[in-house]
Amino acid sequence: MPAIPKEEQERLRSRVRELLRLGLDEDLIIKELQISRAAYFRYKKQVIHEIKKFYQPKEQELDDYKSLVMKALEDAILINKQIMRDINNSPQSRILAAEMTTVYRAQQCKLVEEGYIKPYIEPIKGTLNESKVKAG
Repeated sequence: MPAIPKEEQERLRSRVRELLRLGLDEDLIIKELQISRAAYFRYKKQVIHEIKKFYQPKEQELDDYKSLVMKALEDAILINKQIMRDINNSPQSRILAAEMTTVYRAQQCKLVEEGYIKPYIEPIKGTLNESKVKAG
């Protein structure tokens, strides 16, 4: 069987992508494009690889996202700790703040465990202005 020119391969790959997007069955795609099963699966694999590559987040985007998540969690913890320590708040509010702080810490631990963030946080010193938070 003669080799298919690159332009024709690109056209077929593009056509496979379109037909897959429409939700056609693989047998219909093979029949429509008049290609072998092996060629269909080869093109399909290439299309899936291209899609994954396109939607793969960049390293800097991941770092920015991790930093934002860590900062949001740390801010929530700091606010809730201030509520817990404020005797002017009702006991019910203080208990709820303590529960929320625990939930936020658990979320942080889960993110660290899953590898989304690095586990480095400086100790919280008491107030929002005094504390320093570093995200990994």
